[in-house]
Amino acid sequence: MRSRGVISRWNDDRGFGFIAAEGGGAEVFVHIKSFRHQYKRPRTNDGVVFEIQSGSDGRRQAIDVDFTRGKSLSNPRSVKTILALGLVFSALSAIFVLGEKNIFPVGIFWFYVLASFVTFCVYAIDKAAAKNDRGRIPENSLHLLELVGGWPGALVAQRLLRHKSIKFSYQIMYWLCVVGNILLLAWLVRTGHLNEVLHAIKL
Repeated sequence: MRSRGVISRWNDDRGFGFIAAEGGGAEVFVHIKSFRHQYKRPRTNDGVVFEIQSGSDGRRQAIDVDFTRGKSLSNPRSVKTILALGLVFSALSAIFVLGEKNIFPVGIFWFYVLASFVTFCVYAIDKAAAKNDRGRIPENSLHLLELVGGWPGALVAQRLLRHKSIKFSYQIMYWLCVVGNILLLAWLVRTGHLNEVLHAIKL
């Protein structure tokens, strides 16, 4: 027998939450793997229909979960995701063009690509750790990667992996790192130290 309810709590980083069933009663545990549509992300207050079974520990959990309202579906191809990817593409393209015009050293483009790739991978590792209750990567380490040039990869990871994209305090620090990186790049270009930095890291 299928029941109806709403998601009362949801932890997107760890991929689980709780459902408040219609008619009251104890909340029902639900894991992201129990949703029919894996490409859509649940949110608090989403309406759902589900079945209930008892897990190995005796705890009730929801299975075969589906959404009941179209507005509850969060498609990765959302406007925010498209805008984020557009921003990353535009930023890297601008760096490449400026390198071709000898305003920036050519190596700076490849530095941003490499830093972004590394940052994306670190985000993915931290996301997997959050889901599996393993040791997390400190947020300061993520911000350091963003600050030194990995912010494009971080933005892609936030949107595609849906990691660190909701926490307000983290987002403030992320955008401060973006601004800080741009100011740092401008200072290095102005003072002529950019070539020295790239030479030091063999780019």
